Amino acid sequence: MKKIFSLAAMAIAVATFTSCGNSNPKADLKSNIDSLSYAYGVQYTEGLDMFIKQQANIDSIYMTEFFNGVTEGFNASENAKQKAYYTGIQIGQQLNRMLESTNYQLAAKDSTEILSRQNFLAGFLNAASKKGVKMTPAQADSLVRSLGQKIASENREKETAAQRKASDEFIAAKAKEAGVQQVPESKVLYKVIKQGEGALPAENATVKVKYEGRLADGTVFDKSEEPVEFAISGVIKGFQDALRNMPVGSTWEIYIPQELAYGGQQAGQIPPYSPLTFTLELVEAVAPAAETPNK
Repeated sequence: MKKIFSLAAMAIAVATFTSCGNSNPKADLKSNIDSLSYAYGVQYTEGLDMFIKQQANIDSIYMTEFFNGVTEGFNASENAKQKAYYTGIQIGQQLNRMLESTNYQLAAKDSTEILSRQNFLAGFLNAASKKGVKMTPAQADSLVRSLGQKIASENREKETAAQRKASDEFIAAKAKEAGVQQVPESKVLYKVIKQGEGALPAENATVKVKYEGRLADGTVFDKSEEPVEFAISGVIKGFQDALRNMPVGSTWEIYIPQELAYGGQQAGQIPPYSPLTFTLELVEAVAPAAETPNK
């Protein structure tokens, strides 16, 4: 988990931490989300003492102003004059960005607000001031790893389910189009643009091909201007399945489901769980051909 402060973990407490005032939020840990929010706030105090002493150079007598500034900065207020107060505003604003980023991660790239702002800030201020802390840094780390990762995983599963469904629907729609066939023993579909007269490539052949790759919305993500040479075994499974069933000289349009492409990985311009379309011309099989297809 990325922390706000790049310095090492806290080693020496600031000499005096005074009260932060009655305006600061109080922890109210009634639910798991409340506790998780508080835990994230506690986590983000790592390195704070050294930051205050070595980078911000805030006098300990101004710690009240500092923590008030954190609170106002967290809530995007800007009306302070003292150095400690302004430093607190900066950290509070940074905390706000970290909260948004953490919500984004937990919600699996959605903008949904999951964490409690009140308890997030209370966790940070309690841990930073060493007053009223309801869990240790180790307990906070443990809760973030367990409950935080569980929530993120569940939301990611929901998001990817929709993406996988969209991929399945794309392939299913292509299967219904005129002239579309299924590669034997594969989920890859193809439409013959030109059927070659050559032999099929050997299982471990090196081939020369020309191709254009497109996403489901038609966006071109890759294109070869001249024939490119590669081993069949070195490309995605869907490409392999098509090439091993194409006579040399053929040009096919192939439709590859996401699980035979890059699955959940981001691959350059290709988003996770994307079905792919290729216009593929098999120019030459460099290695000996396996067999001559039935005419």
